[in-house]
Amino acid sequence: MQEKISLFKEALEKGPVWLTVRGKSMQPLLIEGAGVQVIKTTKVAISDIIAFCYGQDIILHRVIRRLKTASGEKFLQTKADNGHSLDIPVAYKDILGKAVAFRIDNKYKRLDDFLGRLKAYNIWFFSSCKALCRKYGLL
Repeated sequence: MQEKISLFKEALEKGPVWLTVRGKSMQPLLIEGAGVQVIKTTKVAISDIIAFCYGQDIILHRVIRRLKTASGEKFLQTKADNGHSLDIPVAYKDILGKAVAFRIDNKYKRLDDFLGRLKAYNIWFFSSCKALCRKYGLL
């Protein structure tokens, strides 16, 4: 499986790479079988969907906040849109890239244009509220 991640990293060096969504964690935006275009970048904003290494898998989840340890180490907190709990914080070294577009049923939609960013902030807001409510026993 490490070979899969190495091949993905190599391909990203050459340009955008398409991944196929597996599972339901990013619904309603990204359904199972959707194609997601990922680019290599170091510029990641709150509400972006990033691709990162988790064990031997490549995960696509939304950034909900930035974290900094007492020693100054920086991480990103991510969460599945359809999930209730937060992911383990992601180290910047584990970030592979950022999703910039997706394709479902031959319909191509940008995630990094004005409407895509607006939708991302909306999903980020409600997803974050859901996690907070769950954390404090309100759901």
